[in-house]
Amino acid sequence: MYKLIVILALFAATSCTSTSRKAVPADNSALNRPFTDFFTDDIPGQYVYYLDKRGENSSLVGIIKFNKTEYAARRYDMKKGTDTMFQFRPEILKDGDVDIIPVRVYSGNTADTAILLNDLKNMIVQSSRYKKTLKADTSITDPWPEFGYTLKHIYNAWIPLFHLNRTLNLNRKNSTFELLLTGHMKGNKDLYFFKIKSLPEAKDSGTFSISNTGNTDVFSFGRYKIRLDGNWKKINFGTEIMQGFWLSKNSLRDAQVSIEVLPMAFLKKFGLNDIKKALIRQISIGSCIIPSTVRITKHSKFYKSTYTVLDPANGYETYMVDIYSQDQSGNMHVFHFSAFKSLYNKNRNYFDSIITKTIKDSF
Repeated sequence: MYKLIVILALFAATSCTSTSRKAVPADNSALNRPFTDFFTDDIPGQYVYYLDKRGENSSLVGIIKFNKTEYAARRYDMKKGTDTMFQFRPEILKDGDVDIIPVRVYSGNTADTAILLNDLKNMIVQSSRYKKTLKADTSITDPWPEFGYTLKHIYNAWIPLFHLNRTLNLNRKNSTFELLLTGHMKGNKDLYFFKIKSLPEAKDSGTFSISNTGNTDVFSFGRYKIRLDGNWKKINFGTEIMQGFWLSKNSLRDAQVSIEVLPMAFLKKFGLNDIKKALIRQISIGSCIIPSTVRITKHSKFYKSTYTVLDPANGYETYMVDIYSQDQSGNMHVFHFSAFKSLYNKNRNYFDSIITKTIKDSF
């Protein structure tokens, strides 16, 4: 079990190297034109995967950001076992429209590459329409009268890249294109994006019952006050802006609570001085976020998010809670909680009591 730390996310790498698979150059006649960062809110290494059930065979469709201008798209047909992948650049045209320029093809035949490229072009056009709505969460109707159906695209602001949650065919019930997971490539050795060939499956991490030891202490840092009993051990993170505690029995960290206080100047440097934008960044850089579990709620003095992540290495699920608030100087105060999901479910009252009391004592 692990907990993503905001400060580390803010210092994420500025580029991501593609795999070493043999590549076939695409038509480079358009590559001399200047390109801009179309997805400015996303950082290199972020990716999304969709489950495509529009045809006879279900496929996995992934898009990853390499650097400010270059991306890769991949489609894996789970029935045929065929793999299509190419590198591309989004281009904003003079008339304001957006196009996809292929850079190089890594795998796949001409027909499969054309299908994936066409999907990307449709996705980026609809993404531009979504941005123009200026709404965080909304849907867009997309009629295709020449084919006799209408599509409905559903968007959420927290989702990286296209912000697309799912596309429904209103005339064909089982024809869907739905977000499967979001993630962040941690380095050149993290190749999960390029290797996934099946739907992620959660495994039981093991669990145990937790009893309150009775000797509760109050720990204060920033604006937060946390009441913890003797089950928790304070951890030195090696930084003045963060404090935390671990609950350890079956593993090094079965559960964790931590607090960060991020200075306004630091946040502004990375364009994260907006509280909701910072919260969305924290969610979107997670490894294998399960989209159906994401909940973001606005309260009078803070934002709260809950979600579940799946560790690709072992299949264990971790339940996450983040609480974001700002003081009058604009400094960001962040409370994190995480625990193996099976452990949280077995001891829900125990953990929820810590979170509830923290909110009550801090605001």
